[in-house]
Amino acid sequence: MSDFNSLSTTANEKQKLVLRLCIWAGVIEPILFVLIFSLDGILKPGYSAIDQPISYLGVGSNGWIQSANFIILGLSVILFAFGFFRRMEPLITRLPLLASTILLLLVGLAFVNDGIFIPAASAESQNALHAVLHTIGFEVIFFSLPIAYLIIGWQLWKITAWRGYSLYSIIAGLITVIPALFILFSLSAAPGTQNPSFTGLINRIFVVEALAWYVVMGIRMLSLQEEPGNVGAAPNSQHNRL
Repeated sequence: MSDFNSLSTTANEKQKLVLRLCIWAGVIEPILFVLIFSLDGILKPGYSAIDQPISYLGVGSNGWIQSANFIILGLSVILFAFGFFRRMEPLITRLPLLASTILLLLVGLAFVNDGIFIPAASAESQNALHAVLHTIGFEVIFFSLPIAYLIIGWQLWKITAWRGYSLYSIIAGLITVIPALFILFSLSAAPGTQNPSFTGLINRIFVVEALAWYVVMGIRMLSLQEEPGNVGAAPNSQHNRL
């Protein structure tokens, strides 16, 4: 009997470790992602971080650096989504939790997509298949994230201890959708229309804002010492009313 209990305890500890590692992936990698594209933007010849979006680091010499940066971020976000699901299971009702987790998984897959398919080079058509697929990935990211943030914020609002994170998620959701809308308007603009100045700077501001949510929420989840089934300040009776 004692051996069985020991094995059960060991398995539980391993599950907790895997859970924490998944969440840590979503905390650390967004920070590394920003550091890498910032450094790459400084060192890449002929590239302007002020006028050119992050994605254009994947075009031309050493483009593999940003491609790998996107792919690693995507895989880390996928791991975070699994950790998020397990950690938030006691706080968010089943359907909203599944919906928000699926959206977070889509974001991870879209980042991987954008690492594989790069934007069109200056001499290429914007209708090139890889460029279209890259744009689709961008749209998936910046439409899925706001919806996920709003769902999570709506659910956490019902729990007093998470009210601040709820408000933050809602605000982040409303801000994060702006780049996707900007791209849609750009696609409908007349052919030959130039991108506005400071496109690269604006792109970076929104990317950092969107990824900051992972860091903030991840640190909050990591700070919880309870078992996954007892996470948060709300008792089970309160959770059942959500």
